[in-house]
Amino acid sequence: MKHTIDGGRPLKVINIGAGYTGLMCCIRIPRVFKNIEFKCYEKNHDVGGTWLENTYPGVACDIPSHAYQATFETNPDWTQYYSSGGEIWKYFKHIAVKYGAEKYITFNTKIVEGRWQEDKSMWKVKLQNVKSGEIFYDECNVLIGCHGILNRPKMADIPGRDSFKGNLVHPAMWDHSIDLTGKRVAVIGNGSSALQIIPAILDQVGSLDNYVRSRTWITSGFGGDLVPVDGVHETRGAGGVNFSYTAEDKVKFKEDQDYYMKYERALRDAIACLHLITFKGSPLATGAQQACTELMKSKSLKKPEIADAIIPDWAIGCRRLTPGTPYIEALCEEKCQMVKETIEEFNETGIITKEGGHRKYDVIILASGYDLTFKAYPMYGRNGVNLEDIYDEAPESYLGVCPPEMPNYYVPAGPNGIVTTGTFLPVLEYATTFIMSCIEKIQREYIASMTVKHSAVKAYVAHCERYFNQTVYSDQCRTWMRGCKNFPDRVIAIYPGSYLHFRKVLGNPRWEDFEYKMVDEDNIFAFFGNGMTEQDMDMKGNFAPGMNIEEEYPEFRDLFIKDGKIKDNITKGGAMKGELDSGAAHIYVEKDGSIMVENAVVSSVPITV
Repeated sequence: MKHTIDGGRPLKVINIGAGYTGLMCCIRIPRVFKNIEFKCYEKNHDVGGTWLENTYPGVACDIPSHAYQATFETNPDWTQYYSSGGEIWKYFKHIAVKYGAEKYITFNTKIVEGRWQEDKSMWKVKLQNVKSGEIFYDECNVLIGCHGILNRPKMADIPGRDSFKGNLVHPAMWDHSIDLTGKRVAVIGNGSSALQIIPAILDQVGSLDNYVRSRTWITSGFGGDLVPVDGVHETRGAGGVNFSYTAEDKVKFKEDQDYYMKYERALRDAIACLHLITFKGSPLATGAQQACTELMKSKSLKKPEIADAIIPDWAIGCRRLTPGTPYIEALCEEKCQMVKETIEEFNETGIITKEGGHRKYDVIILASGYDLTFKAYPMYGRNGVNLEDIYDEAPESYLGVCPPEMPNYYVPAGPNGIVTTGTFLPVLEYATTFIMSCIEKIQREYIASMTVKHSAVKAYVAHCERYFNQTVYSDQCRTWMRGCKNFPDRVIAIYPGSYLHFRKVLGNPRWEDFEYKMVDEDNIFAFFGNGMTEQDMDMKGNFAPGMNIEEEYPEFRDLFIKDGKIKDNITKGGAMKGELDSGAAHIYVEKDGSIMVENAVVSSVPITV
């Protein structure tokens, strides 16, 4: 055995997709691991995922800009409180360039299928160049599916759709050559994209009809009414109104780092602290529903029938909350009409309803959402099981990251893996960290394959069902987040807990929930190698390494640190005697400012201040 215990077993990792989670993998995995060959394949011509693909009028994020950014790359130059999709894409592109992600990415290449090779304990991935059509293959030990869920447009399945002679467009495939000036326009749907498109195009069009099938709760913008926190009180977004940051704002964000950190934290906290709203009958849920009802009525005073037609009779939060007061205001304009009739078919000139209506249009916008079935491409796992077949019956996973019967395959934001309270980017970062923990275990312990146990998947799904029974998600609303072939009332998309809960669970992996196949099945301790570390082999460096006391002995920190500073009776370059539970300790401060603790139990322990 020639390898050391920490030399790093050679592995190959392939990631699919270069949206935010894919970029996290491209940035972090090559930096953290040695002896790993890393590749990423992206079907589009550039990074950015949904923010690259969605360019429809009014596309924007409903989370405040300074809360919708990477935890390691803050941006003091956001131009608006709620950023446009284009500005978010530029930010993602900036991250990709700054941290060298693009050198790992092969663009214009989509995955066709993946097949697990049990004899080699590797994935064989079939790929296609989307420009040339060329098919080729690649192999890897670990496969990560960062393909996302908001990138497969779902076209409304309405008879006669292809017979319409005007312009027919889906928001995710927006045709910027279409001139809407003075046109008769129909928008089908009242989901997030419709709520953004309608107010954005209303001034251009001649008339606009919005076909609405479902009721929905419409809120003001998230984080708009910011409670004062640590001297931060942002009032310009009150009521969810968007606004532009001034030059003075940006200068202050850049020059006063303490203030900017408080500002960003206040925004994140304002969004993440509302998980109690998801529980049936909670005071927060009841209050939010009353406030939302009053808001929707106040915004539709010109046409009270608008609020009456769309205010739901089910609990707020059963469907994803949708900020969109400008949408209600647009519906109240004279040239905009809400149509509650049921569409029967399209014809050459427009839409025919079951109630007998026939309305003519120049442009029809199918804001009918996305294919949210979690089926991105065929994946054949152990014993040839196709993951799409499993998802056809009931989309299930472990912690929303590990699909069943798929060794060494990880999919962030999978079934029961979407956190609905808090800002989503840190959640994707936490999922990436969990996947990296799995890769570390596979590499360190010479594991050939690591597959979540069937019993663990079933136990997780059962817990989800028990949990959601007490939440607003189990109410009877029409939502993509609930229902599948075998279980029409099962909540299939949402994680059973809060933003912080997700972080704690994925930050402490239950390795006992996995089945393992070792590289050397006859010796599970083969990863011990030659009994040495890389340092032993090099014979360089400190062979009695110190430890960071904050990490190794956090219970000691209060003895020497107060309010983030070295206590007054410890001076740089000097020394003092202190008492620890284990006996006398000698404490001294190095020239670099680190505090050292020496005694019989703790030897040369640095305290980072």
